[in-house]
Amino acid sequence: MKTRNKTWRALAVTLMVGGLASASLTQAIAQPPSPTDDGSAPVIDGAASIKPQWTYGEQPAVGSRQPVTAEPKVDRPDTTPCTVQLFTNRKFVPKDGAPPQDYDYTPSAECAGPWSKVVLESDFRVDPEAALYDKTAQLFLGGVTIYYGTTMGPGRYEQNYPYPVYEGSEPKVTPQWHEENDLTEYSALFTEPQDGKVHLDNDAYITSYYTPPDSIKDAGLYMDAKLVFYPVAEGEAAPVVADEVLSLDPETDEGEVVWNDDQSLSYTFDNLPRNLERVYLDVQREGQRGDEFYNTSRNSADGGMGVREFEVKVDGRPAGVVPAYPYKYTYSNGGGYQNRNWAPVPAVSAFNFISYRVDLSPFAGVLSDGQPHTVSVNGHNLPNSPTTRTCVFAKVADRFGDPGCDRGYVLTGGSFWYLTGNLVMYRDHGSETTSGEVTVNTLTPVPNLVVNTTSPRRAVSTHDYVISGYVNTSHGKVVTTLDQKIELDTNVTNSTSTAINQLTEYVARTTVTNGEDTSSTTVNLKYIDQSGVHRADGLNTFGWAYAAEAERNGDPGYWVQISDLYTTVPSSDLAQQRYVAFDSAGQCYDRTLAADITQRKPSIVGVFDDVRCDDPLDVEVTTAFRTLADNAYLSVSAVNNEAAPVDVTLTTPYGSKTFSAVQPGRTVSTVFNARATSVDAGQVGVSLAGSIGGKPITATKNVAYEAFPD
Repeated sequence: MKTRNKTWRALAVTLMVGGLASASLTQAIAQPPSPTDDGSAPVIDGAASIKPQWTYGEQPAVGSRQPVTAEPKVDRPDTTPCTVQLFTNRKFVPKDGAPPQDYDYTPSAECAGPWSKVVLESDFRVDPEAALYDKTAQLFLGGVTIYYGTTMGPGRYEQNYPYPVYEGSEPKVTPQWHEENDLTEYSALFTEPQDGKVHLDNDAYITSYYTPPDSIKDAGLYMDAKLVFYPVAEGEAAPVVADEVLSLDPETDEGEVVWNDDQSLSYTFDNLPRNLERVYLDVQREGQRGDEFYNTSRNSADGGMGVREFEVKVDGRPAGVVPAYPYKYTYSNGGGYQNRNWAPVPAVSAFNFISYRVDLSPFAGVLSDGQPHTVSVNGHNLPNSPTTRTCVFAKVADRFGDPGCDRGYVLTGGSFWYLTGNLVMYRDHGSETTSGEVTVNTLTPVPNLVVNTTSPRRAVSTHDYVISGYVNTSHGKVVTTLDQKIELDTNVTNSTSTAINQLTEYVARTTVTNGEDTSSTTVNLKYIDQSGVHRADGLNTFGWAYAAEAERNGDPGYWVQISDLYTTVPSSDLAQQRYVAFDSAGQCYDRTLAADITQRKPSIVGVFDDVRCDDPLDVEVTTAFRTLADNAYLSVSAVNNEAAPVDVTLTTPYGSKTFSAVQPGRTVSTVFNARATSVDAGQVGVSLAGSIGGKPITATKNVAYEAFPD
């Protein structure tokens, strides 16, 4: 059932932030895409790609205090699935240092592939008394990262904090939440038995609060995980999936920990396939300890200290760039605009990190030559502030990397980043070997950095580069060219303000040529982290916006646009998360969660589904009647709430009127003479047309009016 509370819907509109934070990224509806050769649904893959989902999760009840996000769940086919349970009720206790735990995966004969969909389902539950806050949950299978996220801190709720003194009548809150990941592309990983690791990072087991009394020291977090396999329907083709997925850290139980630019996540592969055609690297990166707040320091722009990124290399040669993402954690003590913001709705992507995809296809021919090859990821501008691995209950801290800590450990002090990487490979099935080389590579090892150290402090870090390479395949020479630009712009208001103003924009055009056939994709990805003093709308805004479109031989094809934004009104207790997705096939998802974030008393106060889907062009139309000289007159007004001009046509039984290029925020009105003293109830037909984000948009709707006089 859709919630349409008028007060909170008005708030949702107020906090909309122009649809997708800029007119160029506002959602639109256009003509369906050109079908692919095999008639399957179109997709956009490659550099920085994000796969959309369109399925709504269960709608939370107003008043709920349970953790929940506006993000969609994984789409499912109609076939009957088969399930393999990875583990159940695994417990992680902070007092134990929450050491990694092993699990085994064995393919089920009943779940034999091929599969049309593979979904990882993870469920979390936290004891109310658990000494748990911004903990990182990681799930590995054969060293490959299959889930990465953070957990909800139970201390967000008054009943749960502080431990001994709450005397109210409300029951304690036991946070529970459910996450899903589409792992279909990784299907090759599930065809053989694999060893797995599940880990709960415990990086800050310190102070009396985080070390609870003996009576509740066994409180912790519980996790379940299962894989759900959907068979291919009879008569349908299986989706194209990767032939092999390998980890850059096969023995990992937490990812690589780095705190300076010389350290790296790195692996040398001795036996890569000899017939590669496409290659991608999926990277997770997460700043912890001091670098959890790398972008918020008042000196963040001074000397470029707010600049972070990660460099991908193949055999030591620059191959790609991964921009840092300023994650906000669910028990932040300073990473957000206010530390109470993240319950019951956590920050964008906090429960389920989105990996960043680097396209290594220009290197596919080189990687297929049968020689050892090293793929690595290292940081840029990391603070070189070492962290320490401290064994639980040990009186003397062991330096990171020393043996021991069998009972668990914590990472204390300094600043560090977790890095994980999955190498995703597609073979040329028509040949045993492929070959090729990189012909153009203008990517420099470090970005161009321009810094202003006077007020307002500002640092702008830029990469603008081209990488091109070819691979000789069974179907001819395939040339992949990446034309990419990444810009990070970060500043603070003055020497004492910590107001956040950081924007990262990634624009990539990938062109693949095979004989006379040329296809291309263009991706625009923005990371947005701005407090209200830096925005015309005055709203604290955090999240990301994504737009991607495809062409083939010059003809436009599929496109998709997504935004996931968390916004708050400064000095208020109102916040919302809104996730919106549209594509050229007419698919639409729009969910807004409105929350009261009063300190330690957070709750859901409104849920709004399909607002944008019901109104693809946001033009509000109102009607009124008046009488003049014994005739009834119908007055119709329309206000353009879009971020771009819209053509508006109003049609009634008494005539029609067209207004061309109604500007954003503008109201237009007209009056129709009914030529009668009374009129029956009826409708105003509204036709809308415009171009938003470069896409043509048309929409129609009817606005009812009552009989006059009533």
